[in-house]
Amino acid sequence: MEKIEYELPFIYRFLIKLAIFLVICLACYIFLNKKSKIKKFEVVGNNWYQENEIIEMLQSSKLDKYSIFMKVHYMFKEAPTRAFIDEIKVEMDSLDTMKIKVYEKTIVGCFKVMDDYMYFDKDGIIVASWETWENNVPLIEGLDFSWATVGKKLEISDDAVYGTILDITQSISKNKVLTDKISFDKNLNVSIYCSDGNIIFCGIRDRYDDIVNNLPEILEAAEKDGRLFKMDMSEYSSGNKDILSEVIKDREATPTPEPEITPGEPQEE
Repeated sequence: MEKIEYELPFIYRFLIKLAIFLVICLACYIFLNKKSKIKKFEVVGNNWYQENEIIEMLQSSKLDKYSIFMKVHYMFKEAPTRAFIDEIKVEMDSLDTMKIKVYEKTIVGCFKVMDDYMYFDKDGIIVASWETWENNVPLIEGLDFSWATVGKKLEISDDAVYGTILDITQSISKNKVLTDKISFDKNLNVSIYCSDGNIIFCGIRDRYDDIVNNLPEILEAAEKDGRLFKMDMSEYSSGNKDILSEVIKDREATPTPEPEITPGEPQEE
């Protein structure tokens, strides 16, 4: 007996392979849509941008709606950034959940040029130009900032004033003192306008961190007192706890309750 070898025609072999390939593709599609399609994003560390802005920034292709593809995408490519963002890390928390960690630049102050606000970091580098003043960043007033370029250092002719700005803004950021603005008068005396309404007159000093480092405790005492003050701390030292203060706003007088009158009782004239 002779052994007979039989081989399917090419067209049948092709169709079988195509069918297997389609079954695998269908299985992958079902898996991706059932298990790997992103249903939830956890965005942390964002203050300057809304959560949906961060997500739209990262989902640059249709495949980025699947966790596996999005994770692989940003394994080989750095995530895009914006003006206030230093870095973004994309992590797959589960098959349907992505965790996005946003690392923002440390903004310590801003100043206004024309209609825009120029934000700068702890090194004095202008990070971005923004149309609005946001996020409790201290606004610097009283100095001439007529010329400024994003990505460059603050341009101030007086190096001493430049050092003063960085000294104060860095100390405010470090001590988390909520501040609306830092104002310079024509003699370069410094006043700090706190967000709670208190005003701190610092005068001219070699260093300002000794004042700002003690502000949380001082402002807490003022809050307990219930009044707003303009405090003269130009002669302040850590050993001297006496602060010359002028009341900006007195405590509101507590209204005297009306006496209760029982029906039928005679009223005093």
